[in-house]
Amino acid sequence: MTGAKQKNPSGQKSKGSQNGHGSHTPNAPTAGHRTSRAVRILLWVLAVVFMLGSATYQRMTGPTRPVRGSVVVSGESISYKLLRSDWSYRTNEATHLYFRDPFRGKGRADLAGEIHYRRFRSDEPFTSVPLVNEELLGERAGSERQVNERAGVEAAVSNSTGRATDEDEPRIVATLPPQPSAGKLEYFVTLTHENEEHRLPESGEVVVIRYKDHVPLWILIPHVAMMFFAVLFGMRAGLGALFGPTGMKRQAWVALVGMTIGGMILGPIVQKHAFGAYWTGFPFGGDWTDNKTLVMWLVWVVAAIAIGRGPRPERAIARVAVAIAALVMTSVYLIPHSTRGSELDYSKIEQGVRPEDAIQTGR
Repeated sequence: MTGAKQKNPSGQKSKGSQNGHGSHTPNAPTAGHRTSRAVRILLWVLAVVFMLGSATYQRMTGPTRPVRGSVVVSGESISYKLLRSDWSYRTNEATHLYFRDPFRGKGRADLAGEIHYRRFRSDEPFTSVPLVNEELLGERAGSERQVNERAGVEAAVSNSTGRATDEDEPRIVATLPPQPSAGKLEYFVTLTHENEEHRLPESGEVVVIRYKDHVPLWILIPHVAMMFFAVLFGMRAGLGALFGPTGMKRQAWVALVGMTIGGMILGPIVQKHAFGAYWTGFPFGGDWTDNKTLVMWLVWVVAAIAIGRGPRPERAIARVAVAIAALVMTSVYLIPHSTRGSELDYSKIEQGVRPEDAIQTGR
């Protein structure tokens, strides 16, 4: 009897211990493989923050972001926006920069100035063109704005004052001649009033503006959306690899699909519309945007292979591969967009080469 009492409780205790602690049952997942709902929500929030941060950083640091500022002229503050990107001569008659004239009609001299420009990477002297009153542009400027707005693109006639209320005030206008796709001009503006002269930008540098052909919004919007969709899921997969792999496999595959569609399919189509070539990265050129897209896509292909389609994406090699892919993605988005992109070689045009055949990259 005594032996029976010792045997049966002992057996029940051993069995109860196994059932009571799922971590010791061979078929039950370990605690490290389960991610709590609170942690999953937190990781999604962090992924959204990373995605929005990368979008903001790309917009703030890109070479197409306008140069903004303000200057005090004879006691009046005048804001300005100097464009660094515009449409080529295919859809644009000219690039206009607007500056409000706070002195006109007040018994003082009108605001005046000049825009000084030349072709980028050339030794030619700057061409200086006086700024003119907006009224002298007449219907041409208004027609340009309407044509571009109907096309669903940013108006070529931009308000350089940066404030909508200024459109009702007298303004003077600087004009740049349009260029072929990938063409670049460098320029600066001088504003004069009475005995004062102010150079814009005030840093003493020149502004470089690059021209591109029109990209249809039905291509551009899906391209941009898919790229940031891929960043969102890629960052979430990377955070999951570090802090909780639940759903990591699905997130990594979604990121790869997003990059494939947005970067490797729609990206070249956008490039073709804007600059006349589908791919200007390795091995055909040195466009950093194409190259960084390729690198980012390849590391996620490797991560997807490491994950596989099996039921255990949480194994160490898969988590390491996904974490590395997310780290590479983060590094890639620290490189400003359009760095060393398409650029027109004016020297080739002077030799009789067609503009579309005189575009190079990597400079």
